[in-house]
Amino acid sequence: MPPVAITPLQQRAARVVGWAYLLALPLSVFGVGVMGTRIVDVQSAATTAAQLLANEPLFRLAVTSDLAAFVVDVALVTGLFLVLEPVDRLLALGAAILRIVETALFLVVTLKYLDAISLLGPAAYLTAIPVDQLRALARLAFTQHAVGYSVGLILAGLGSTLFAILWVRSGYIPRALAIWGIVSSLALAAGTLALLLMPGLSGTLTVAIYGPPIFLFELGMGLVLLMRRLGPSPVAPAS
Repeated sequence: MPPVAITPLQQRAARVVGWAYLLALPLSVFGVGVMGTRIVDVQSAATTAAQLLANEPLFRLAVTSDLAAFVVDVALVTGLFLVLEPVDRLLALGAAILRIVETALFLVVTLKYLDAISLLGPAAYLTAIPVDQLRALARLAFTQHAVGYSVGLILAGLGSTLFAILWVRSGYIPRALAIWGIVSSLALAAGTLALLLMPGLSGTLTVAIYGPPIFLFELGMGLVLLMRRLGPSPVAPAS
C-alpha cells in the first residue's frame, strides 16, 4: 500500500501542537511551583493563609499562568485532533473529548484558588466568621483544588495515551517517541489514580516517578513537531 500523503492542514496543525506543547509546559510548571513552594503549607492552615497574603501578587500571577495554560491546551487538543483524525476518527475524537473535559475541569477547580483569596480578603461580611475558620476554609479550598486537579490529570493521562497510540499507528513521528508517549501517559494516569485511592502514599515520590517522563515526552513532541515536517503515513486512513 503506498504511503498516505499529509495534507497542508495537518502540517499547520502539527506546528500548532508543537508550539502548544512548548508554551503549556512553562505556564503549568510555574503555577504548580508557586502554589507548592510559596503558598501551600500541608500541615498548617494559618501558615498557608499567611503565605498567601504575603505573596498575593505572585499568587494571582500563578492563577493567571494556569488560565493561560488552559487556553493553550484547547489549541493543543484541537491541533492533535486535526493531525490524527485521518488515522482513526473515532479514537481521535475520544482522546479529544477526554482532554477537553480535563481542561474544563482544571478551569473549574482553579476557581477554588479564587475562593481561598476571597475568604482571606477584607470584605466586611467576613468579620462574622472567626479568623481560624476562615483560614481553615481557605486551606480546604486548596485541598478541593488538589483533588479536582488529580481527577483532571487522570483524564489527561488517558487522553494522551489514546493520542500516543494514534502517533504510533500513524508513523508521523519517531516510533520510539510515540511509544514513550504511551508509557509516560499511562504512568501519569496510574500514578495520579494511586494517589487518590491511597492517600497515604508519598505525593512527592509519586509525582517524581510519573512527572519527569510525561514532561520529557511533551518537550520532545514540541521540539520534533517544530523541527521537522510530518512524513507520509504508511497506513491508510481508518474508514
